[in-house]
Amino acid sequence: MLTKWLRPCGLLLAGLAAVFLTVAESRAANDDVILSEQMLPPETLFFLSVPDVPGLTESWDESAYGKLLAEPKLQPFLSDVKAKLAEGSEKLKAEIGVSLEDLKELLQGDFTIAVLEKPARKISGVVMFDVGEETETLDKLIEKMDEALQQQGADHSTQDIGDIEVHVYKLAGGDDNPIKTVAYFNEEGYFAIGTEVAALKSIIDRWDGDSDETLAKQATFAYIQKQCRSGEEEPVLKWYLNPIGAVQAGIGMVQGQNPQAGLVLGMLPILGLDHLKGFGGAVGAGDDNFDLVSKNFIYVDQPATGVLGVFNFPAVEQAPPAWVSETVASYSGFNWSVDEAYSAVETIVDQFQGPGALSRVLDGLADDDSGPQIHPKKDVIDQLTGVIHLVTDAQKVDGDTPPIPSMVVAAGLKDGPAYAKTLAKLAKMDGFPGMVRDVNGTTVYDISTNDTKMSLGVSGNMLLIGTDEAKFNEAVRGKASKPLSGSADYKAIAKHFPKKTSMIGFQRSEGQAKMLYETLRNRDNDEIEGIDLKKLPEWSVIAKYFQPSGSYAVPDKKGALFVGFALPPAE
Repeated sequence: MLTKWLRPCGLLLAGLAAVFLTVAESRAANDDVILSEQMLPPETLFFLSVPDVPGLTESWDESAYGKLLAEPKLQPFLSDVKAKLAEGSEKLKAEIGVSLEDLKELLQGDFTIAVLEKPARKISGVVMFDVGEETETLDKLIEKMDEALQQQGADHSTQDIGDIEVHVYKLAGGDDNPIKTVAYFNEEGYFAIGTEVAALKSIIDRWDGDSDETLAKQATFAYIQKQCRSGEEEPVLKWYLNPIGAVQAGIGMVQGQNPQAGLVLGMLPILGLDHLKGFGGAVGAGDDNFDLVSKNFIYVDQPATGVLGVFNFPAVEQAPPAWVSETVASYSGFNWSVDEAYSAVETIVDQFQGPGALSRVLDGLADDDSGPQIHPKKDVIDQLTGVIHLVTDAQKVDGDTPPIPSMVVAAGLKDGPAYAKTLAKLAKMDGFPGMVRDVNGTTVYDISTNDTKMSLGVSGNMLLIGTDEAKFNEAVRGKASKPLSGSADYKAIAKHFPKKTSMIGFQRSEGQAKMLYETLRNRDNDEIEGIDLKKLPEWSVIAKYFQPSGSYAVPDKKGALFVGFALPPAE
């Protein structure tokens, strides 16, 4: 029964995704525009918004991917794609009365998806968007939706909320249908549809954007969005999630039928998860320095305890070690507080098992005569400095076997020789599955499992683990012929890193993209439903559109900020 009403409602929203894949005329920003977060209530649990769809499509055109689609040598292939879109447009128009071109022009302002706790103990979904003067297309979609819903037995009525008329459909299906209502209003070229009348009322009550009780003024949301802004302009996309609020609302809905569900709420403080107040982020349009900038923020009440205490990454100066080659596909560096992570885990375990429980378990493992006489904390955990390096390369393909990821992980050690002795004890245990070899005076243990071989060893004050023997050996030797840190690509990214960071990242999109592109271009059947893949140009033609990108994280008094950015395409 649920699918019967989802389809007619989908008729209203069908094809809207195509708006983001096509070109719309740009329009000047209006300083008087009321943003959707100014109309949504503080009880909003999830929020995803494009404040200006035409502005987004303009930014897309200026991005590397927009310029890629404008590449002259790609046009013969894209002409086939456009022909297929035209066919789809005709089918769409026959079904719902509007074409893809009509839908492309429909969204003239913001487009927002939200989940609210309105009314209390009920979760309702809302989609809202500004069509400006494109009312003819919207009227056709509404008419089609109305016909489909009533044909399926929905009871239609209207009610006035303030000066706005709201259309309400009570859906057929009884208890089998978890959603009982669909309601919408269309006012001044602004359309909103939701699953609860109370949700729409909460929007109408804030219609002028002047209320003090809005999502925009909710403290967590406001702080997250402030940290994630890039410049003075509105982001092209922004989002927000209240995870604990969503859990509480969901449990509130089912607690009447299942009282034990309420026990989950009691666990949140014990695990420290009640300190997790929200996630959110924004994507900013590119400028002379970047193709785009993405910022995400985790809001955590301090001090972070319980599970959240495991994820403590203090800011320090970071750079790739000398053994990381400039040819790698990606590099990531982390500075993890191992001591605080262990303390957080110990506190959680001891809360459930009693004081000293985890310590007794670890001591028992160390004293077990049948084991290697290694203390998990003193010999393993306490030796870690928290410095971590992760290097990946393009995947290898060997015949018909699945792709083998090429990866090397290096973890900093306080006393490398002592850790090497610990590994040697493990290797002497009966049934140890590894083979021993020597690389540059370093003992290396190769462990094979199914189609993957993993190498393990200690070089200097680094524990090395790798799935690519050549890259692993390079790490053991400690020096690449051309280190990543000295490459022009890395320097172009690294100059945008703060001096001290919790995490840093360098990525080459070209490697993976090239592999996928060549796989598509060299398919045996060179045509897919009328699209001739042989019209795709050589990779060298489009390689310039895939530039390196970077990322970093820094701690904040309210949590942590994660920033990702891509360089503009090469001229």
